[in-house]
Amino acid sequence: MRYGRVWRNNISAVMALLEREYETVKTPHYVLKLHEGDRKPLEKLFVRSIEASWKEFAERYGFTPQNPVIFEVFRRSKDFSVRTMGTKGLPALGVCFGTTVAMDSPRARRPGTYNWEATSHHEIAHVFTLQLSRGRVPRWLTEGMSSWEERRRDESWGRDMKTMLHDRWASDDLLKVLEFDAAFGTPLIGFAYFQGGLVAEWMEKKWGVEKVVEVLKAYGEDRRTGEILRRVLGTSPEDFDRDFRAFIGEELQPMRRVPTWTEGAMARFAAAAEKGEDVAENRIRLAWGHQRAGRAVDADAQLDQLAKAGVEDPRIDLLLGLRALAGRRNQLARKKLLAAEKAGLEDHDLYVALARFAEEDEDDARAMAMWKRAQETNPWIAGPNSPALQLARLAKAAGDL
Repeated sequence: MRYGRVWRNNISAVMALLEREYETVKTPHYVLKLHEGDRKPLEKLFVRSIEASWKEFAERYGFTPQNPVIFEVFRRSKDFSVRTMGTKGLPALGVCFGTTVAMDSPRARRPGTYNWEATSHHEIAHVFTLQLSRGRVPRWLTEGMSSWEERRRDESWGRDMKTMLHDRWASDDLLKVLEFDAAFGTPLIGFAYFQGGLVAEWMEKKWGVEKVVEVLKAYGEDRRTGEILRRVLGTSPEDFDRDFRAFIGEELQPMRRVPTWTEGAMARFAAAAEKGEDVAENRIRLAWGHQRAGRAVDADAQLDQLAKAGVEDPRIDLLLGLRALAGRRNQLARKKLLAAEKAGLEDHDLYVALARFAEEDEDDARAMAMWKRAQETNPWIAGPNSPALQLARLAKAAGDL
């Protein structure tokens, strides 16, 4: 009861705040609650954006949700959190309950850290998927469709998790359709959003948006996922997972890097090596996995076994070279990395290291060549580590604008 009173008191305080400090703006499909200090700058820009989202989804899904939708835009993030769950501390930016949306205002976060338009677009997509399914859609699909709609509107709105996707794909550890929702309650929640968006994109490309809408309506009839996949899409959960994995393999075609294996994959490699199955390959993978996890002693145990067996592989040279580089043993690092390159290994991390060595040697032509190879072997990297950014820096230094 004590906690119930806290929750009720908090909600009561926020509702009083909405009455006291927020103004109502009515649009064709929404009843907006905007803070009195935000109304003037937000009204035109925000209304134009959310009405455009509504029009886009209504045309795509052939459906008009129950409206007007109540849309509360909170100036303080803690007020949004209390409105959502009764207490402070919610890390989300927005939530949707089918006929009500709440989210942070642009002023609720530091400038440059928050894309309010992507958040509103994401939450309005939920209005459609939740109402189409009568609130029964599994989280992987509604969050997946909202994530896909963000990225469809603007590629820069999408999450940048291709490297982790490659790790889990290579480890044969992508989230399975029948177990997907469980991941949203784990540290994998960010990846669950990302993979969900890719699943939604793949479903639309493979079966068409009309079939995806049928899937949503089938959930509204209280049908289970396995039954819906068979009846609406003509596939089984096992085939769904297999075909999605193949789709991801095609998407990741340019990627050339040693994955960071998941612990599940590591356990499989260890068991296979113990049975004498493809021992060299499994020991190389185990060495890399232990090294990436910070278990250098375990990595050394695998490397010792590989050395005793006389195994030579450029991935071993790469591992030893990157390890030497991290320990500032540059002469050994160069020797091992150049050996890996000479053996014909194509690997993003190898090219990045060789590019940096070339820059140290003031060999701009080789540096440009290595950064280009780094870009080709992982074209999705953004931010300060982007090979494209390094190429631009070198080009600018050479006077090539």
